[in-house]
Amino acid sequence: MKTKNTFSIIVVLLLGWVLALTGHTSYAAENLIWKRTDLLKRTLAQALDLDQQQLCLELDRYRCFDYVHQYSLGGHNAEDLGQFQGQPGPSITSAVAFERVMLISCQNRVEQDQLIADPKGRYFSHLDLTAKVKDLSEQSITLQAQDLYQRFFQRLPNPQEEEILLNMTRNPILQELPVSRLAQLLCFSVGSQAEFLFF
Repeated sequence: MKTKNTFSIIVVLLLGWVLALTGHTSYAAENLIWKRTDLLKRTLAQALDLDQQQLCLELDRYRCFDYVHQYSLGGHNAEDLGQFQGQPGPSITSAVAFERVMLISCQNRVEQDQLIADPKGRYFSHLDLTAKVKDLSEQSITLQAQDLYQRFFQRLPNPQEEEILLNMTRNPILQELPVSRLAQLLCFSVGSQAEFLFF
């Protein structure tokens, strides 16, 4: 339990740092379109190579996109939840819900990879999920970051984005963590950028 809490704190602290340095604020706000619940669910499932039902469950029971975070992510459910309209635009709860579903979905992707015996058949094919972060080469981290950017944004990371992720992995606290935690953090850091929530 202590390890999970420590990891959550690390994720929150590093996320703020990563987002502050990688913010894509050059787009004009009026030209952005918010990916609402259904589109976000489909594109996230495609990016993580997971079935939509495997993405996110709160309390291992309630589907994130269909019930728990549906309204915050721009959807509505008139029949089951009495929500006849979605939000007109993203709110502060949208950001929290987006980060929550991304973190759980990335964790589920890592757990699925841990069940696959052949490393080449894994989503995180450049990382040894059984090792410690300190045992990884920076080349393997860079290759995995490039793969994540291709999957989420259909582009390679720019040099600054690569360096930010590498600097994050050089943190002494992270060095002692298992690579499975790093994989989740890399996935979350890349996928939770505003670039993935808007188009």
